[in-house]
Amino acid sequence: MLGNLPRTLMEIVMTTPLHQSMVDVMVPRGFSVRTQESYVET
Repeated sequence: MLGNLPRTLMEIVMTTPLHQSMVDVMVPRGFSVRTQESYVET
């Protein structure tokens, strides 16, 4: 979270091609934004 506002996927800075690959797979499969954030943050 940023302050008291939830982060959107677009606010997450992708630091590696792996993170982007993960998002590219999750979006068409319908993963929620929160799930995507959780996976990418780890």
